[in-house]
Amino acid sequence: MEFRDRNVRLSDIASFIAKLNQQKSHHIGYIGDQEEEIKDWIMSEFPSEDKMGRSFTLAYENGQLAGVLGFNADLHKGNAEIWGPFVLESHEDFWTVSKQLWDIGVQKLGGEISEFRGFYNRENTRGRMFIERLGANKIN
Repeated sequence: MEFRDRNVRLSDIASFIAKLNQQKSHHIGYIGDQEEEIKDWIMSEFPSEDKMGRSFTLAYENGQLAGVLGFNADLHKGNAEIWGPFVLESHEDFWTVSKQLWDIGVQKLGGEISEFRGFYNRENTRGRMFIERLGANKIN
């Protein structure tokens, strides 16, 4: 597994998130499910590659995108909305990949965030369980 936050294509991130967020088992409420909508939102919130790289971490397996985790962080308030983890269902080890994405992502935030929030669909049991294991806040 290779993890990246640089030299990634915005359209790849948006397409990956859109495809998974259309499924209730992956759905996060404040994230859209259309590629262009997600792409536009990411471009407006993270206008530079540096800011996008600090906010998103991607997992690649055999050169293919297999997982994405992002944080929409408000450094002044010390909180962040969790974008993901989005990991392909075909991937056998959701928990390990998600935890690696989390650890890398949190490290990039430099300890400036003390509260993480997620708004997971009732059927997104893996996402809900993941943030509960981490002690993050879950918004129903």
